[in-house]
Amino acid sequence: MPQLLRETFDSQRLGKPISYSLYLPDLAPGMREPALVLYLLHGAGGDHKTWTGEDPMLRGPLVNAMLNGTLRPSVLVMPTVGYDTWWTDGVAGPAASALTEELMPRVEARLGFAVSRQRRALLGVSMGGSGALNIALAQPQRFCAAALISPTAYDPVPPPDSAARHSPQFLREGRFHEPLWQAANYPARLAAYRAQPQRVAFWIVAGDRDRSGILQAATQLFERLRAFQPDDTALRVINGAHDWTTFDAALPDALGYIDQRCR
Repeated sequence: MPQLLRETFDSQRLGKPISYSLYLPDLAPGMREPALVLYLLHGAGGDHKTWTGEDPMLRGPLVNAMLNGTLRPSVLVMPTVGYDTWWTDGVAGPAASALTEELMPRVEARLGFAVSRQRRALLGVSMGGSGALNIALAQPQRFCAAALISPTAYDPVPPPDSAARHSPQFLREGRFHEPLWQAANYPARLAAYRAQPQRVAFWIVAGDRDRSGILQAATQLFERLRAFQPDDTALRVINGAHDWTTFDAALPDALGYIDQRCR
């Protein structure tokens, strides 16, 4: 039987507890180990329960993807390091480092099988899409693919109605500080990423009625990545806004892309 566990540990980097949900799948006949370890990053205002709700059940598209073969049976790790941290290291705390240097080793040490780069991937929605992007760019040696659903990858700055403008990671003297955002945002990481030998495969998707600036930001991101890794970057525009109806509709293709690129 598949298992859905919920656990908490004390983060030394953040100085507070980190909670996460961990899904351990049933294996298909002939499988000795899960195919992948997939880290799911929630959006602003969410937490690890975003992917499951209060009941011990995964969101339907996640379950169905493994049932119908879109995604081979995989471990799903659903953490939270703060509802508005933008999954980055910033003035309010090293959220990205807590994820990659504390949570990931902790989870993978207990799985009982080696988790190579080709078996580790990221998927995020909204704020989590931006976080997955930046983490993958910073550490391409660790991830085979990243799916970015409606990523808040605004450049040069978020629009006035973006929750990023209220994140403590980007505030100075109580006000949004543009240089803090730009230092954490993906354009600042591209040169170092391009110098690395590995390429992460990126799947980018946004709704045609998405929130202000997100579709434009996704398209701009796609063009920048495609300029130097055309075979490892994809963009899809689907019918939808910035909501879970749209995110759920985007999940099957995003999971299928990860499954195909991480082999």
